[in-house]
Amino acid sequence: MVATLGDETVYLILDCTQVGPRCRTLLASLAYHETVLPVGWQSLCGQKGHVTGEFQKTLLIRIQPYLQTYRHVIVLGDAEYCNATVIRWVQKQDLAFVFHSRESNLVRTTDDPAWQPVAELLDHSALRPGQVRHWEQVAFTQEHRIAGLTLTIQWGVDEKQPLCLISNLAVAQQPHLVYERRFWIETLFGSCKSRGFDLARKPARTSPFQNRLIA
Repeated sequence: MVATLGDETVYLILDCTQVGPRCRTLLASLAYHETVLPVGWQSLCGQKGHVTGEFQKTLLIRIQPYLQTYRHVIVLGDAEYCNATVIRWVQKQDLAFVFHSRESNLVRTTDDPAWQPVAELLDHSALRPGQVRHWEQVAFTQEHRIAGLTLTIQWGVDEKQPLCLISNLAVAQQPHLVYERRFWIETLFGSCKSRGFDLARKPARTSPFQNRLIA
């Protein structure tokens, strides 16, 4: 794998899936030929809800030595990973990222010094299906004020709602097209769950058992 992709840009896809009645597993995988190859996972058992940024960072730290073998890494993740803890860690490692942002997140653009929800920017943009709009040098969240990011809002022709993305990529790199690779992980989840091993119904009630089950 390293011999194949070592000199190329690789895409690290982060996601979380249910395994057992009360357990979830964070999965970090490399995009490869329209599917993914898992390189690390970490499980958590308990009530439903989003996993904390610190827990997510623990997995990233564990697989960091593996990532260092690649020339350029772009991290992709849904809204669960779009938090200050993960973003700052990824930037500190000099990695690129594209994360799905909730419309409720507050941002500040160069056009307006006021903090406003992404949803408000969307409303003012008059975006229509089939269109994409970018904002550069955006500050992300009023609480954490992570500066110098790119906000991209894409409204697919057949989609009911726009997709809002935050990244540290330049507009010329087309973050919305890069992010399309994130959906490749659904092939793996389908094989592990409804179309394969049916992990969501396995009686995994502890994290160590869950980790061994996935391995």
